[in-house]
Amino acid sequence: MSWMQKLCETYDYCTPLIGKLDEKSQVPLLPVAHTTQKAHLEVIVSGEGDFLRARVISDKSESDTIIPCTEKSQNRTSAPENHPLFDKLQYVAGDYDRFAGGGKSRRADFEDYISDLEAWCDSPFANQRVCAALKYFERETLIADLIGAGILPTDEKGLPLHKWDGKRGEKRGVFLAGTVLSDALDAFVRFDVEIVPGCNTPLWHDPEVWNSYIAYSADQQGKRDLCYVTGAVMPCSEMSPAKIRGAGDKAKLVSSNDSSGFTYRGRFGDASQAVLVGYDTTQKAHNALKWLIARQGYHCGDLCYVAWGTHEEKLPHIAHDTMHLAQQAAEDFAELPLDDMAVDVAAPDVETLYAKKLDKLLAGYGKELTDRSEVVVMGMDSATTGRLSIVCYEELSGSELLRRVRSWHETCAWPLRYLKRPENAKKGSVFVGAPSPEDIVAAAYGKSASDKLKKSAVRRIMPCILKGMKFPKDLMLSAARRASNPAAMEAWEYTKTLCIACALIRKYHSDMGRSYFMALDYGNTDRSYLFGRVLAYYHYIEAYLLKGGDSIRLTNAMRLKPYYSRRPKTTLGILDEKLSPYLRRLYSRDDKLAGYYKKKPGELHDLLSLLDGDHCKNMTDDPLDETYLLGFASQMSEFYNGNKEGE
Repeated sequence: MSWMQKLCETYDYCTPLIGKLDEKSQVPLLPVAHTTQKAHLEVIVSGEGDFLRARVISDKSESDTIIPCTEKSQNRTSAPENHPLFDKLQYVAGDYDRFAGGGKSRRADFEDYISDLEAWCDSPFANQRVCAALKYFERETLIADLIGAGILPTDEKGLPLHKWDGKRGEKRGVFLAGTVLSDALDAFVRFDVEIVPGCNTPLWHDPEVWNSYIAYSADQQGKRDLCYVTGAVMPCSEMSPAKIRGAGDKAKLVSSNDSSGFTYRGRFGDASQAVLVGYDTTQKAHNALKWLIARQGYHCGDLCYVAWGTHEEKLPHIAHDTMHLAQQAAEDFAELPLDDMAVDVAAPDVETLYAKKLDKLLAGYGKELTDRSEVVVMGMDSATTGRLSIVCYEELSGSELLRRVRSWHETCAWPLRYLKRPENAKKGSVFVGAPSPEDIVAAAYGKSASDKLKKSAVRRIMPCILKGMKFPKDLMLSAARRASNPAAMEAWEYTKTLCIACALIRKYHSDMGRSYFMALDYGNTDRSYLFGRVLAYYHYIEAYLLKGGDSIRLTNAMRLKPYYSRRPKTTLGILDEKLSPYLRRLYSRDDKLAGYYKKKPGELHDLLSLLDGDHCKNMTDDPLDETYLLGFASQMSEFYNGNKEGE
């Protein structure tokens, strides 16, 4: 239960933020004994309980409403269980049966609602504005008032329409609600009490109402027992909240309601013997977790990761690529101009330059994340529709988290040409950095990969970022294979896949203890690396000579790339034949770049002589390993960076 303890600590520290919305998320930190619902209608009554006006909430972003709740109402499904104050029409409208037409009577739901609200208003913890709302509900005129205000459109018999008929023209009334509504009489209604016109805090944002219900709810708690998380004796929870990863999430982290299965049977006689969690404890922990996930969580389908500091320290996002990490740092500290992270890959010391800028990017976080700061990393995934499992949990110091994030962005870095370049960066610059897990999965399996495959891959990538584990070889090879087949992709997708594949190759070999430069390494005489450079020459010369002609067509080097990686010597002979007419055209050209391009065949033959040396041991049809892509990409970058006027 360590995760609950840390979440409670976080909640207690962030108490001043309860109910407040920030720029990062539209999900507030909820008070204890409260949850959120999306409202369709808003009704305003006076301090004497008179109906004043009503409106449809057409803006979806405005519909989120903080509401008081009980354990049972917070976890209700098909069985009727009313919320204490705001709820659907079937609970709060005393005239529901009169206007709903045939079907099951909802009178009992309304009576239960009124009975619970009266108990709150008769208690020592009553709130004046809530009592005014009770006066209005007791008049049992809600639906009639909504019809009179034009909120509930009616049919020829004067009964509210359940669904909108397209033959009636443009939608009006409740059917304009921003949140999807399957039946008009299923609308969720929130109420406000206007004692002094224009001077009231909305009832659902009123701290006095929150505190009133929290005190009343605590007074109503029953049996007290030992909370396994805090070690204190307090009222304990029978049910834990849902909606952890979002509004529609029904999965729970703590549950023991399966008395007929094997949740606890065989070891314990009843659920309380298995675990007991205090009501306050579970409310604080789950409310804090919902808030943290909404603010800074990373989602991949049902899989969710979140990292946080127990004292609200600012953390770098654990699943951003370096570009977005720099953008986040600029927002968090307003000290780092985005173009400061742009690195010209033509620079001879690109690795050193990138490392210095990465240090500068993370320096702002380092001021808050020290050896003494506590950081928690938590990953969750759905075990079933109703059960949520913790797949990753670790407590570490802030400085250790920074060290791991820095290591990932340093060892998995590569010039990423698919990212937008900062406007004020140099023309020849490319954003250097590590790709995001989402982009890695797309590079390895394609954009049409199933959600299950994506989630499985992300679960294997995240420990590489968060725990420094070695990168999976099969994921790296999968991306390398796709980068070896450009004919199967559009040009933009191939460029992106090649960049990411190179980043993963560099990361994998770094984990194995071998380093590769991001810039062209003239001293690297590895066979695969050299063959990759040779392929770049064949592609570049042909691509240049295709300019102004059939420039959409793939070069022969690109078309034959899959075969080249498997049988390089044979494919090289084919490329020689294909390139001959282009070389003849190259020698015959007479323009300002002729001298520059006429050097390329000579440089190509020099490279081939390296492969031909040592009794031709390198010039064979033995397959190339994945590092040929590093040679190819580095040589192509050198061409682009060394020939500005030819771009």
